[in-house]
Amino acid sequence: AEPPAADTEAVNLADLPRESGTLLSPEPLLRPQVVAVDEALVRGDKDLLRTAVINLLDNALKFGRSGAPPRAEIVVREDRVLLRVTTPGLRISASEGTRLFERFDRGPEARAEQPGHGLGLSLARHVARMHGGDVVLISPETEDTGFLLDLPAWRSA
Repeated sequence: AEPPAADTEAVNLADLPRESGTLLSPEPLLRPQVVAVDEALVRGDKDLLRTAVINLLDNALKFGRSGAPPRAEIVVREDRVLLRVTTPGLRISASEGTRLFERFDRGPEARAEQPGHGLGLSLARHVARMHGGDVVLISPETEDTGFLLDLPAWRSA
């Protein structure tokens, strides 16, 4: 469902990963590598969308295994804006992938290694769905983990 009209504005999704980098890591080499078009407009609540993007990037930063920074790639395809967040060196099995979006679910590795409550992915998905989109796991278990935030592109009335 669309958010209420009063809370919507045109938001350049391409700006959000760039703005979030310094919040996520004081270390420039660990900030997300952002590959994006200059303008990727969606309609929605900028603060909520920023929260979704930060949660995806924060997960990628926490769980990356290669020492390389997470990667955020934004493309515009027809009437959709797509943000793919890739976690270098992390592989997720199909069985783990089905539980990732459940609230408070944290795999054994996450419980052992990282602080958190298991809400980041479920919150990112909830925000995306509020905006007429979704967040899904898009990588097979043989590749670096990738999540896709898929939102309807903004169109002027």
